[in-house]
Amino acid sequence: MRIVPERFVPADNHAHTQEAPRPSGVPPAFTPKHPLLVALLMVGSALALLWGVELVRRQDPFARLARQMAQSGLRDIELRLNDATITLREGKRVLARLRVERIDIEKSRILWRAAHLREGVFYDERGKRLGRASADELLYNQPTRQMHITGSPVITLLQNPVLARAAPLTLRAPAIRWDLRKAQIAIEHPFRMEWRGGTASAERLELNLRDSNLRIENGILRLQTDERNRRREIEIEFGVFEYRGDIRKGQNLKFRDGDTTAFAPYAEVDNKRKYAIATGDLWLKDPRLDLEANKLEVWYAENQKRALLTQNVRMRIKPRESVDQPSAPEDEENKLQEAKRYPVEAECGQIEYFYRKKMAIINGGIKAIQRLKDGRERKLSADRAEYDQKREILILIGNVALEDPDGKFKAPRLIVSVKEGEEWVKAPEGVQGIVYYTEEEEEGGESTPPR
Repeated sequence: MRIVPERFVPADNHAHTQEAPRPSGVPPAFTPKHPLLVALLMVGSALALLWGVELVRRQDPFARLARQMAQSGLRDIELRLNDATITLREGKRVLARLRVERIDIEKSRILWRAAHLREGVFYDERGKRLGRASADELLYNQPTRQMHITGSPVITLLQNPVLARAAPLTLRAPAIRWDLRKAQIAIEHPFRMEWRGGTASAERLELNLRDSNLRIENGILRLQTDERNRRREIEIEFGVFEYRGDIRKGQNLKFRDGDTTAFAPYAEVDNKRKYAIATGDLWLKDPRLDLEANKLEVWYAENQKRALLTQNVRMRIKPRESVDQPSAPEDEENKLQEAKRYPVEAECGQIEYFYRKKMAIINGGIKAIQRLKDGRERKLSADRAEYDQKREILILIGNVALEDPDGKFKAPRLIVSVKEGEEWVKAPEGVQGIVYYTEEEEEGGESTPPR
């Protein structure tokens, strides 16, 4: 029989090996009993994580096709799609839908290049169609939401910021930049605009579709109207044209309407107030009248259509050109007929014109001079005047004075008909004057009676 001696443990050591008492409420510490099992669990979790990442990569078309694109020689291209329809979004909001022949997305995924934009439909913040576009090439910056459209792009906007009643508006340019996030269109090259009843060409454009702010530089605007089959075209040449809400502003404006031309250094139109103002060295020219002033105001509401011309108003009334009727001999002409053969230069304080009544009122003192043959002059002055365009009658009112080579005349009021073939003069309150004449002796010693 084998006897194994019992290990002796001193009493002091046995006391030290006993576990210290645990405070109440504290759970016992976990002591792993199977370290190998824990290690296996950790390795399995790591493998599962790696497999999950691989699954995610397989779900990403960019990562899945990257190797194929590299093998095809398109090293900078992450993805190429043919005959694709692309939807561009800003969060849940749809910015545009593009139907293209081909689109390439770079590895950085910043630039998207499309060939042959067959149709692009753009939407505003409310999801309403804003316009459409077509072009040969398109470059889209995905982070900034900016689109560079080149290759003879054509954009048709369903809202016309120039003329609200003349939509849609078509833009044609070598290149167009469209910021989808800010709803802004910019053109830095000569371009053309077309709409029903008008066209325009200019060198530069900035358009904010969100609030209809528009700025065009160095262009020509042409408006066509067809009134009872009579075609009429108005041409406006401008240095700068701005449209901000209800306010339209223009600089260096030149107007052409048939044989009438006009110029204004600055003009502003308030469509809400139905009011327009032009300032600077204004002038107007047509076959019968040259007009100059420094300020023009127009009220064009339905209940008050009138224009007011003020500040250094000057005019030159040119003689009517008559090719049908031969002019009468000078010795058979009366003074009215003679007056029509020479231009009249006049100045006044202001001219107010009422469109509905076709009536002009001239205030601020009228001074006119007519230069006749042989250096002679005819002068006219009055406090104010009224001209009825329908009846072609001019009424001079207040301190009317006329001086010509034949004498001086004064009257409180003169009424003059300037209608062709029906010229006459009336002085309802009478006339006072002095008549000049030269006494010549004839044969027989008798003098010629005064004229």
